[in-house]
Amino acid sequence: IILGYIEGLREGRRFFNLAKEISKKKPIIIMKSGRSDVGIRVAHSHTAALAGSDVVLDAVFKQCGVIRVDGLNGLTNTAVALLGQPLPRGRRVGVLTMGGGMAVISVDALRKNGLELPELSQKTMDTLNSVLSPRWSHGNPVDPAGDFVSYPCLWPMLEDNNLDAIIIIGGVGMASSFSSWAGIPPDMEYDAGQLRKQIEEQELEDLEKTIDLMKEYQKPILFTTMVWGAKRPGKIFRTLKKNYLNPYTVPETSANVLANLVEYREYLDSLKKPD
Repeated sequence: IILGYIEGLREGRRFFNLAKEISKKKPIIIMKSGRSDVGIRVAHSHTAALAGSDVVLDAVFKQCGVIRVDGLNGLTNTAVALLGQPLPRGRRVGVLTMGGGMAVISVDALRKNGLELPELSQKTMDTLNSVLSPRWSHGNPVDPAGDFVSYPCLWPMLEDNNLDAIIIIGGVGMASSFSSWAGIPPDMEYDAGQLRKQIEEQELEDLEKTIDLMKEYQKPILFTTMVWGAKRPGKIFRTLKKNYLNPYTVPETSANVLANLVEYREYLDSLKKPD
């Protein structure tokens, strides 16, 4: 994967020709600064390069398969996803979330990026009805409505032919990552640390099955979790990191990264079509 930060192009035609050939074999991710009039002027004075029209550069990047991102986080987030994720076959996204508010936020972010939220297949609906209480959302996004269930919902969504990619918000690494559990009475018969270890081992097994299914069905999963900083120890997050599945902290980031994967896949598909 090639990452780049540019302020302007001195040899635009040469860049275009090289990028068009390279992007067929490896992704090129570019952060192009100078979107505003002031930014263009500063970039010109800084590099003496032609910063150029932002609209024209967008069109050039699309024609040669360059993935354009906003910000340094966009560079790294998209690069890691391309290292660890299969490219989606289309724009149809399933969302699994542990809360209704996050469902609304994710829907807005996906639609802003031109992605779709199709209906779930009847087979998936039947499976979810069998593992969730009647309170669940009965649609896409899948909101268990208080049931702490993630992987048994995620697996049928991966198998669903109506979906090309999954975004999961919460539910991964949360129970086993809290450094302490408050409110456990001292006279309880089990040891909280042992219980936490058992939960982590079970989730690790479920996560490894999920990664296998992701590869089998060639569908990316964008993990979004509310566990930050020091509360990310343990085997779950080490396994995610080892497989280049670093979780994002907000649904908007997951949607932006997924849109970049979709657009790159569409570019590669366009090369296979006859002129």
